[in-house]
Amino acid sequence: DKMLSEKGKLIQNERLEFLEKFKTYFTENLKQISHSKDNIEIKYLPSIENTEFFFEKLQEKRDNDLRIGYTSVGIHRDDFFLGYKHKEINSFGSQGQKRSVVLSLKASLFQYTYETFQEKPILLVDDIIRELDFKRRKDFLEFLDSAGQVFFTTTDLDGLHDYINQNKNNVQIFKVHAGSVNSYE
Repeated sequence: DKMLSEKGKLIQNERLEFLEKFKTYFTENLKQISHSKDNIEIKYLPSIENTEFFFEKLQEKRDNDLRIGYTSVGIHRDDFFLGYKHKEINSFGSQGQKRSVVLSLKASLFQYTYETFQEKPILLVDDIIRELDFKRRKDFLEFLDSAGQVFFTTTDLDGLHDYINQNKNNVQIFKVHAGSVNSYE
């Protein structure tokens, strides 16, 4: 319990340090994608206050934890808040706002990873573009141009034709149907 509480606090500190850097990217990306319309914040919500508190809670819950087969307190119970003025984005956000937040998170993680390791990661984007308005879609597709290798899934290509036509040399489209993958013309 002592080692778990000490290591847990170290992990918690690393998460806080990561989030401070990550927030900068997130705020800027959301501002760009939403044209400064969405004031969504991201916060780390630790479930433990300090090492001593964590250690005490572990000891207090030990019998119950042994009975249920897992540790019921600790940093694995920490969470992140995405919202505005203590309201979660899921409780008030439109589909477009939620998609903008997801895109901002994805772009921010990409940028953070690139800055940290000096290598562009492969970006996976799963069918989230259809629910964006034209301007948000355009801005995100412009970000994709600088992202390196991107795998993008969609159920239809509506709204992407201009992007595809402008980037013919850098875009490959594949159609998956009934388990077969074919080049799309």
